Amino acid sequence: MAGYRNRMVHMYHMISEEELYDIITTELGDIKEFVSEIKNTLEVCMIKTSGVMSSSIFWNLEK
Repeated sequence: MAGYRNRMVHMYHMISEEELYDIITTELGDIKEFVSEIKNTLEVCMIKTSGVMSSSIFWNLEK
């Protein structure tokens, strides 16, 4: 899915609705992996801060 970005940006007029639907319904691995990494990071931060959400969690995610 990550490699599909260039096609969407530069050749958007050549992408059919069916092709786009197929990509977003079958190629979600990158997004699922990203969400998993964010979840793991938040869980570690919660443990380190004894369960208190702090602004430092979000600062660390922006790096």
